[in-house]
This record gives sequence, structure tokens and C-alpha cells, in this order.
Amino acid sequence: MLFYNPAGSDFLAQVAKQWEEEAETVQELGIRLVICRFGHVLGLNGGILPKLSYLSKWHLTSRWGSGKQWTSWIHEKDLAKCVAFLLKKSEILGPVNITSPNPIRNQELMDSLSNITGKSVLIPSIPEFILRLITGEFASVFVNGQRVIPDILLHQGFKFDYPDISGALKNIIQNPDSLE
Repeated sequence: MLFYNPAGSDFLAQVAKQWEEEAETVQELGIRLVICRFGHVLGLNGGILPKLSYLSKWHLTSRWGSGKQWTSWIHEKDLAKCVAFLLKKSEILGPVNITSPNPIRNQELMDSLSNITGKSVLIPSIPEFILRLITGEFASVFVNGQRVIPDILLHQGFKFDYPDISGALKNIIQNPDSLE
């Protein structure tokens, strides 16, 4: 193994840790194992963007809680390129972060989305307690955030087409035909 990305300690990280431990059993059969740890996927028809776009439509792209929490994300085209890259690189084993090399704060994500869609924000923030009421323990994903860097991909020379949030959102929202 060239590099190793250690797991986090929050709710989602613990769930991932359990299934990753189960997946490791395939190595006993001599099967190469690469575990993809995905950031929030930005795509026209899936991932987090359709939900955020719906909020934007109603002028609700408010920051979540303080808005200072990190959001690790990836454009769907870069995600597909990452998977193809990993299939070709047989020396890469174990957990691999599949995220943009430029994580952003929640406030920046919401501001970028608001600017690109031209929809102003009606309320300044969604309080943390409301997120916890709506999503329970899963709120830690929104409230705590994660600042994840794709070290393995970068060290292996992977080149992202959409490394910054503004370019990624513009590509998806303003040029939806380019995704087909």
C-alpha cells in the first residue's frame, strides 16, 4: 500500500468503518481491495445537488448551523474519472478519498450556489437544532462536516477537471447538456 487514509470518528465514519472491516475479508481470497470514500457528489440527477437546487429554488440556500463546517465534495465527472483511474492503478490498495482537492466551508457552498442560480437567501441560517430534529444522529454530517483531501489520488498524479466549487457548479447548472 502506498498511502493510507485513516477513518474519522463521527457517526458516519463509524458506520463506514464497520462496512470497511467487512469488505477487508475479500483480501483473504487474494482479491485486490480499494475502498472508495466519497465526498458529497455534485451531479445533475443525483448526489446532493438536486436537493440543494430545490432549496435554492425557494431561496433557502442558507448556511447550516455556523456555516464554518467543511464540506468535501466531487463533481460527478471527476468521480467517474477517479474510478477509472483506480481500476488502472493496481498498486493502490485500501481506502481512497474520492473528493475534490479543495474542500470548502458550508457557507461558501451555499453562497456559490446562490450566486450561480441568482437566487437570494431569505433567512441567514438553518439552526443546528432544527437539523438535528429533522435528521437525528445523521445531522453530524451537516453540522460537523469533514475536511477531506484526496492524498492518494494527488500523489499518484490524478488530474481533476473540476477542482473548484464555482467551476463545478457552473458546469452542472449552466451547462447541463455537457454531462451526457
